[in-house]
Amino acid sequence: MTRLLKVFFVSLFLFLSASPFSFAADLSIEDIASNLQVNQSKIKDMYCEMNTTIKQGTGTPMTQSAKMWTKGEDKSRMEMITPMKQTIIRNGNKSAIIDSNGQKTVSDVNASTKGNMGGQSKVDIEKFKETFDLKVKATDDGYIIEGTPKEKTQFLGKMEIYVDGKNWVSTKILIYDSHDKVITQTQIDYKEISGVLVPVKSLTESKMMGMNMTIEVKFEDVKVNQGIEGGVFKL
Repeated sequence: MTRLLKVFFVSLFLFLSASPFSFAADLSIEDIASNLQVNQSKIKDMYCEMNTTIKQGTGTPMTQSAKMWTKGEDKSRMEMITPMKQTIIRNGNKSAIIDSNGQKTVSDVNASTKGNMGGQSKVDIEKFKETFDLKVKATDDGYIIEGTPKEKTQFLGKMEIYVDGKNWVSTKILIYDSHDKVITQTQIDYKEISGVLVPVKSLTESKMMGMNMTIEVKFEDVKVNQGIEGGVFKL
């Protein structure tokens, strides 16, 4: 179950970061992956401020704030501001973590972490297909990408990604349990910035193992293709 959950949420991040989408009526999964990369190539660099609010059940909400810079496919910098200061930098095949005391740890970037470090990651469709049986369904206003895990479990069923056929962006992502009941739902709002539709807000509501959780992420002060100096990603 843990492995599948990781794949689900890493895939969610990749689809968010790779928006907007571009589809035709009878596209294959490979065509979709190709179109994702075509549209993603419009973003040469990006900066944003992220404010995240996490609430579990009736507990007190927890807030997180961070700044993120990305350039190309292999450069990213994320500065966590609250609740604790930490900086994560990736530059090519190297990454660095700088803690609140200024202590820096440099390491190699391996294949398993490349898609989870805040950069403009490519969607490894072949790897995705090893875990899921994928298909695309046309709807009145767009498309649904459905992924059913090859590894059956008593907890997780399928995943659905809803695509707006007019604006070519993913607007909703649903994750079902094995009884076809929605356990996680993500809604995504967009804004056109520098000619590119980018996410400005996502709201995830999760009901798993008897626990309710909401995660709201707001992307503010978003700047696209404004030019970011290479020194930002210095390790």
